[in-house]
Amino acid sequence: MDIPVQVAAYNHKSEAEALVSTLKKRGYDARVDGSVAPFRVRIGRYTTEKNAEDELKRLKAKTHGRIRSESTGTVSRTASAPLMQQYREIKSRHQDAILFFRMGDFYEMFYEDAERLRRRPSASRSLPGITAARARFPWPAFR
Repeated sequence: MDIPVQVAAYNHKSEAEALVSTLKKRGYDARVDGSVAPFRVRIGRYTTEKNAEDELKRLKAKTHGRIRSESTGTVSRTASAPLMQQYREIKSRHQDAILFFRMGDFYEMFYEDAERLRRRPSASRSLPGITAARARFPWPAFR
């Protein structure tokens, strides 16, 4: 099994590449994943989820939850909101599924799922508020 640890995500590839450079100097197997925003910075290829979680904890402890790129000075929080943690956890187990989060009177989709919806011409015409990183629409619109 090849489990990476995502440490950051950026809207600009140059920022992601700058962080990868910094992490590589520190000895991490770092890379940028994604061909469109968000550009995800990931490290390692771990054999178990426990190993990946342990490495993330070590990295957070070293950086106090923040990772700074040497070249751009951009700061990325390795910790994220509970909703996004839940999204990543569920998405890692169901990579082929499109996840809809009901938030009040809206459904929200993130990252790959929002991008898949955005590429559908009928959805992009009829549902405003779809970007490459997020799609949000009133729940009655999903009939």
